[in-house]
Amino acid sequence: MSLKKLSVCLFISLSLLVPVSASPAVNANSSLEYSSEVSKTEAVAAALYQVKFDQALNEQSSWKGRNVTALQPIEVFDASNELHSYIVNLKIGEQPAGYVEIANNKNDFPILSYSYTVNNTEFDEEAMEDLNIADSKIGMDSIASIDSLNSFKKVRTKKVVWLAPGKFGAKVDYTDGSADLISENKLESIPASENTPVLAPEKSVNSESHQTWDEIEVLASSITLYDIGTDTDGVTDSLSFEFNNPYSSINSKYYNGVTNQKQYTSSLWDGPSGCAPTSGYNIFHYWHYSRGKTNLLKNKSTGAVDTDNTILLLRNNMQTILDESGQGSTDLNNIGYGLIAVARYKGYNGAASNTNRYASGDTVKSDLSYGPSIISMTGQTFFNNHSVTGVGYIEFIRNGSSSGHQYIDTYDNSQMTSTGGSVYIAYGREYSTLSSINFRID
Repeated sequence: MSLKKLSVCLFISLSLLVPVSASPAVNANSSLEYSSEVSKTEAVAAALYQVKFDQALNEQSSWKGRNVTALQPIEVFDASNELHSYIVNLKIGEQPAGYVEIANNKNDFPILSYSYTVNNTEFDEEAMEDLNIADSKIGMDSIASIDSLNSFKKVRTKKVVWLAPGKFGAKVDYTDGSADLISENKLESIPASENTPVLAPEKSVNSESHQTWDEIEVLASSITLYDIGTDTDGVTDSLSFEFNNPYSSINSKYYNGVTNQKQYTSSLWDGPSGCAPTSGYNIFHYWHYSRGKTNLLKNKSTGAVDTDNTILLLRNNMQTILDESGQGSTDLNNIGYGLIAVARYKGYNGAASNTNRYASGDTVKSDLSYGPSIISMTGQTFFNNHSVTGVGYIEFIRNGSSSGHQYIDTYDNSQMTSTGGSVYIAYGREYSTLSSINFRID
């Protein structure tokens, strides 16, 4: 199979705690040498930075008023085998509290994705060590029956890999040139002929980010990893500086009542339900239960709410097919048409949708003013395209600008957990194109 077709996700956590309780005071005259690489300490500092400012400005933040601690960063590699980013998992007390993903690029803004609820805890360090044996400790029932993970294959490397915005996996490379890519209780075996690194992408450069990194550097210089968590309030002596908030406000929107349906299989269609039809179902669920359009999810023959029937209709009208890798594939041009066709079939003649290719941040926000939308991205490293449900957005305003601090709140239909949670992905990063498909019933 082609590496570019996989759309699965997997998460990891380790055990070193770093408290989030303070933020940097910045010398306005500070000057940094901007090498591209980000150290693990800087990654922790960048994650603390994001959490603190979210706590200060976002009244809806799950981190607000809480003592949040950060786990040791996890290195994430891309398909060129370059270090792509760091995952910093978070806890409140002993409970998971989301994560922040930091780009390995100090010449652009640091945050690639984050979540209040999704933690990368399925794989710990011990589980990564056991990936090559059938009796794995990774907690995945299907692994025991996967023959290709037998110990007779000699492992060359094991690493966490980036799949798409907010999506991660584990890759085991063998000395015979083949590899296994694992996530979501699934395994994709990659033959040696296809397991070749792609060209390393050119790193983006945005000089506006340098002020942010100046502030993060001050915080990073105050963190002593071996002296973390010694005070009862979660603040160590090494973090004894004032919190100066450079952000003045936020703009945000979030829709409650949107379900987070995952892709699944049914006897009514071949393969998984597909990312676009499943995202479309999430939108219909919102309009059915929160906007009073109570025929959207009903089977016209039985009069009962019928998930399979609704997704089948969306698949047929979006002309979703099973591609060569066994995944559902939908042409971008058909997504909005499918939403309209099914809604009108259910009796809502005022249904409308617009597909906005190469959508600007303002367009994404405008589309979300109608209700949940579909966000379709192309050009990820390990697969060509993927559609998710847009359920909101947040942007942090600094000196009158939100540049580099705009995030789309998404439900990813292929996330690993059965209930899942939303993931904020940075606008303008980690994809070639982004299209926004709105939906409304007038």
